Amino acid sequence: MVHLSPKCFKLLETLIDRPTYVFSREVILGKVWGVGRRFC
Repeated sequence: MVHLSPKCFKLLETLIDRPTYVFSREVILGKVWGVGRRFC
């Protein structure tokens, strides 16, 4: 068993849901950290 933080789990879930899709940085940040968040 692997223990993941909630953010790591959401990232893994996002990537597994669409294994052939190339996600942009913005899409990953939006899906994992939420829409409207600002990052450097």
